[in-house]
Amino acid sequence: MAKKYALSPQATAHAHTAKVTAIGDSVMVDITPELKQVFPHALINGAVGRQFYDLPTIAQSLKLKVNSPTTWWSTWAPTDHQKRRIFRGF
Repeated sequence: MAKKYALSPQATAHAHTAKVTAIGDSVMVDITPELKQVFPHALINGAVGRQFYDLPTIAQSLKLKVNSPTTWWSTWAPTDHQKRRIFRGF
């Protein structure tokens, strides 16, 4: 696995214990097997057709802090204005 993804032994060891939450759309669904190889303890929540504005509801249901460095966004590219609107309640 380390060789496949060009990870150092230290990065591999860290990835195997890291607390990662991945929330995304269909791209997240597609890459779940690869993410699980690198981050075996990751909580992955992907859904086809999901939109960025769904994130607050999902984060709340998972009891996440959306400003956490362990939270990933998939292929969404929200504007700064959209981010401010979405995260206003957090």
